[in-house]
Amino acid sequence: MELRAEEISKEGFEYIGTQADGTTFLAKVKRRIDYIVIIESLILDDPEQDGKEYSWFETINCSTRLRQRSNGQWVPFPSGSIGEILLLPWACDQ
Repeated sequence: MELRAEEISKEGFEYIGTQADGTTFLAKVKRRIDYIVIIESLILDDPEQDGKEYSWFETINCSTRLRQRSNGQWVPFPSGSIGEILLLPWACDQ
């Protein structure tokens, strides 16, 4: 796992947090355009996905604190989620 950690670090991902179930969240800013931030999230050890690693891109509006869904709709992060508590402040403070 140490080799994978070095690889992830070289790719520019930063540790965001770990949920109680062991799911680990990492992220990196891909682009910033004024108050809009596009991030890539990397998820490790998610028991709901059989522990598989996966990633996705997310667009965050730091002025409204909303995230954009794939259908273009702007919605809040789920209340109390890692996204609301850790990812949003991290992305908007970059």
